[in-house]
Amino acid sequence: MKNFILCIVFIASAASAPVAEAQAKPELQEVTGTVLFCHPWNFFIIDTGKSKFRVTTDQGYPELEIGDTVTARGVFGIREGRTALESAKYEKLDRLKVEVPCMDTTPENLADLYKANKIEYGTRIRITARLLDATKTNWGSWDFHLDVPGCTVMGWHKNSFPKEVEEAADMHPLVEVVGTVALNEETPRDSATLQLCVQSLSDIRLVPDPEFTHRMAMKRLRHLWLILPVLVVALILLLLVKFIGARREKLRLAAIVDERKRMAADLHDTIEQHLAGAAMFLDSVLPIDGSPTPEELKPVETARNILMTAKREIRETVWNLHVSELVSQPPEIVLRRLAVRAAESGTARIRALFRGLPKRLSESVFSDLIFIVQEAMANAMKHGHAKNISIVTDPTKDGFRIRVANDGEPFDVSAALIPEAGHFGLSGLLERARRSGMKIAFESDKRHTVVSLEVNT
Repeated sequence: MKNFILCIVFIASAASAPVAEAQAKPELQEVTGTVLFCHPWNFFIIDTGKSKFRVTTDQGYPELEIGDTVTARGVFGIREGRTALESAKYEKLDRLKVEVPCMDTTPENLADLYKANKIEYGTRIRITARLLDATKTNWGSWDFHLDVPGCTVMGWHKNSFPKEVEEAADMHPLVEVVGTVALNEETPRDSATLQLCVQSLSDIRLVPDPEFTHRMAMKRLRHLWLILPVLVVALILLLLVKFIGARREKLRLAAIVDERKRMAADLHDTIEQHLAGAAMFLDSVLPIDGSPTPEELKPVETARNILMTAKREIRETVWNLHVSELVSQPPEIVLRRLAVRAAESGTARIRALFRGLPKRLSESVFSDLIFIVQEAMANAMKHGHAKNISIVTDPTKDGFRIRVANDGEPFDVSAALIPEAGHFGLSGLLERARRSGMKIAFESDKRHTVVSLEVNT
């Protein structure tokens, strides 16, 4: 009898097991509603017209926007103390977007509306409040807090903050925020804590106000006071470097001038004196009674002329070495002195007209310029037997042009460019012009011979 009873119990329990299993299997539910907020990961909030709840999907990132109409099929469960549709499959319906209402509120009445249940899960609100802080999370989203009396408002944004809001966050600016309220039903409403889920970048914007403007002005002022000493130190260092560079250049030029003075003195006291002595000796060799024939005297006369020419050129070289003492003077003054000196020592009348000359020239260019002008005048008087010489300068786009013209005998420019014995050829003038970056040209016709120079300043 006992075994019979146990057998009946076993058969009864075996028959009831499929029923219990069927009762335990969750039932799929289908809902249709309007999207109130779409999280970038795996859930969204919808409004079915009767209730608002969270829908968690296993289809990946929900590509939905606020106002879209969707149908979701899943299993209802409890999450954060409230009903939620879990593991749902959703489908966006081909309908026009619904205009989701937005409640305007202020920091002063938000807490009262919240505690009076006028703000619930999924409510869209717009509030203008002061931003207390904003922090970027490890997931790339942003958490922020708003200054609302009697209520803790925590904000969340799925992406980057607006740049102007992010840069001003430490100044606690006034911001306008539009978001969807997410409540945890396990938290009592007396605690007055809610979270705003912000959907897009345009839902947060900066609202300038006098307090914020003052704070920004003070911040810029503090930055200026921090940068100002750096700028002053940089300026002092720059001036110091320029002063040291100018001082070194001045000392270098002084050393060059001293060396040139020494060379000029050595040339004057040695080579020029020897040349003068040799010329005097040749003068004493010439007979007084004129008994030698002209043919016999010609070599002596030639040697004497070469020595006198060498002496004259040594004097010119000595004068050129002293030119470095004049580099601090304006070029016009030095060129006038050169013209006067040439007129006093030569046979030609020299006229000068100067326009467009700079205040100063570099020593190397100035020295070569003077030598070329001096040589052009010397050639005009010595080789061309010129009676009139003119020196004219005119301004150009990049500097000035100087022309030395004379009415002497014409010459073949191509032949004269070959170095000749006994004097400095035109090829030397070309070389000096090139090394100083000047353009030189020679013109000679039946009436005039012109040497022109273009100088960049």
